[in-house]
Amino acid sequence: MFINPVGMGYLAAVAPKKRTATWGVDQDADSIKQFIKRFLTKNNRWNSPKYLFGESYGTARNCVLAYRLHEDGVDLNGITLQ
Repeated sequence: MFINPVGMGYLAAVAPKKRTATWGVDQDADSIKQFIKRFLTKNNRWNSPKYLFGESYGTARNCVLAYRLHEDGVDLNGITLQ
């Protein structure tokens, strides 16, 4: 599954005045981390292989995101950087 962070592609914040809460390296990684953890829990996919893919800024984001996920107990099977 591919996801776009808030502010990328067609994705926009529901409350635009609060969108700055997700802009920034740490805020960006944390919002994606929260989404991934919710998705894994809601769909009972914790035992599924987990990979990150990033291109352009997504390569730098994935470094922070992988660390944040690991801190929260979500271990990855791999990361692809383009």
